[in-house]
Amino acid sequence: MKEQFKEWLIDNDYTANTSVSYAYAIGRISENEGVDVYSLNDLLAIDRLVKLYDTDGEFAEIGYGGSGSVRCSIRAFYEFKKESHNKYDDDNISYELTDDEMAEQIVHGYSYKGNLRKSILEDMPKLFPNYQLLSRNDRKYEYSNDDISIDILLVNNNGDLLAVKLEPGAAGVNAFGELATYIGFLTEKYPDKNIKGYIIAGEIEPELKLASKISNMISLKTYKMNLELEGVL
Repeated sequence: MKEQFKEWLIDNDYTANTSVSYAYAIGRISENEGVDVYSLNDLLAIDRLVKLYDTDGEFAEIGYGGSGSVRCSIRAFYEFKKESHNKYDDDNISYELTDDEMAEQIVHGYSYKGNLRKSILEDMPKLFPNYQLLSRNDRKYEYSNDDISIDILLVNNNGDLLAVKLEPGAAGVNAFGELATYIGFLTEKYPDKNIKGYIIAGEIEPELKLASKISNMISLKTYKMNLELEGVL
C-alpha cells in the first residue's frame, strides 16, 4: 500500500521528493498511533487522524513535523483511500461515499490536484488573460528537474514568470515553503526576469495568511466551482 500511495502521489502531480516525504510521514503517524496506517481501510478512521494531526488537533505539534508534511501526508492519504473506495477496496467490495464525504467534495470541488490543474488549464484565457502556459518540454523555460516540479508555470508578453502552486483542499505554510522554493529555483535560473507566485487552494489556513505577509512575491487565491447543467431530453 505504501508504494501504491507513492505512485498515486506522482500520478496526481506531486514531486518524487514529496511522495517520498509523505510516505515517510505516514510512518511517523503509524509509530505515534501504534498501528500501521497503511493497513487502514475505514475512511472515518483515517479522517479521525486528519483531525488529530491538523493545526488544532491533539497531535498538532507532530503534524507540523517536516514543515507540515506530516499533516499534509495524512490529508493526501485520505484522498488516496477515498478515491480507492469510490472504485473498490482490496477485497473488491464496492463502497459508497458517506453524506459527509459527499459534502466535502462539493465544498472543495476537487478531490485531487490533477482535476484542479486540468480545470485551470481549460480556463486559462479567462483566468490568466495576459499569460500563456510553458510546457515542461520547452527547452528555454524548462522548470522541472529531479528536485523541482512546478504545478503550472506561465509567462506573459513581457517575459515575466508566474509560478502556480495548487492545493485542492486546504493550503498551509508547507505550500508557502514549496512555492518559495520554486521561485528561488526560477530566480537562480532566470535572474533577469520578474518572477511571482500564486497559491490556489480550496481553503487558506490562517498560518499561511501570516506567512504570506513577509513577501509580496506570493499571492493567495481560492477557487470556486461553477456547475452547469445541459439538457439531455
